[in-house]
Amino acid sequence: MAVGKDKVTGKWYTKFRFHDLSGKAIQKRKIGFAKRADALAWEKEFIAAHEGRERLTFKQAYERYIEDCKKRLKKSTYMIKEQCLGYYTALHNLVLAEITPATIRRWQNEYLLKTNDDGKLVFAKNTIKTRNGHLAAFFAWAVRFCGLKSNPVKLAGPIKTKKRKDEEEDTKIKNIWQLEDFNRFIETVRKPDYHLIFSILFFCGLRRGECLGLRIKDVDLENGVLHVVQNVTFAGIDTPKTKSSRRTVSIPDVVKTELAEYIGKKYKPSPTQLLFYRSPDGITGFFAHKQAEIGMTPRIRLHDLRHSHASMLINLGFSPDVVADRLGHKDATMVLAIYGHMYPQRRVEVTNALNKAVAKVEKKITKKSNNKKVD
Repeated sequence: MAVGKDKVTGKWYTKFRFHDLSGKAIQKRKIGFAKRADALAWEKEFIAAHEGRERLTFKQAYERYIEDCKKRLKKSTYMIKEQCLGYYTALHNLVLAEITPATIRRWQNEYLLKTNDDGKLVFAKNTIKTRNGHLAAFFAWAVRFCGLKSNPVKLAGPIKTKKRKDEEEDTKIKNIWQLEDFNRFIETVRKPDYHLIFSILFFCGLRRGECLGLRIKDVDLENGVLHVVQNVTFAGIDTPKTKSSRRTVSIPDVVKTELAEYIGKKYKPSPTQLLFYRSPDGITGFFAHKQAEIGMTPRIRLHDLRHSHASMLINLGFSPDVVADRLGHKDATMVLAIYGHMYPQRRVEVTNALNKAVAKVEKKITKKSNNKKVD
């Protein structure tokens, strides 16, 4: 264990030995500290974090991983990772360095690929993929920060499963509403906040959390726009889902009028005050209950109001780029992947354009031929 100053750079360094997860002695050197005290502090912190690592259990390492995630990830993201610890109970007491690809395969087969009495998978394909993915992310972190030699999840290989029948249907856009359908539904909603929330989702295409994250100051009635700058999740208020989700959305007059009336009835509203004080699950539950109550057909999910908005824009002739910008997607790729089947006119446009190009060339050839005959 030594601390000194580099003669070339003038920076302080620390050099010491520690044992990796296999028990092998390794020399560590770190340079670039402005003060001797900084070098000593880093050395002390490193040793404290790594001492006894050769017997570090999966659970102990995962708890360190969660603490690291808290400082670097969005609250909703690290809370999901925190919940995942409960899925890996079979690994909790195993020594991290002794977990092999075979151990992981055994866990995958016994837990992730568990089947019911009918021989069908208990977990949906997306659930299997997500839980395995979070485990792989943890081991990738352990390789970098716990001295683990390799990632056993990566070495175990991917899990290939077929989608269950109910999953295949869930991933599709089953039903959407036309304007007439929405009007039929919304006229039965008596609560002002719910009425406005559903109107914003249908006419502006916002996500549920984006709508709940709107504050008084995010509503610009003069210019007729909403500023989407935050998102409400089960973990609380957070930033929008992606960078492109942070956007400005124009609002039609029907929503603008309702917003003005709704805000006008609030007593001395603060600019930072939320427009709505409803939980995400509460809105979803009310939406489903109201449809059942009035016998609404077709029945849709709350998120399908966003799909309905996109469909309406497409039918009005707007390009995928315009739709993507309004929905908060990075580019038109996702729009085409989800709603591509709603653009059949594009095939006709291509055919028509090709026919016109060919006809134009043929016309020129015919004209030249006729000119030669005259000569």
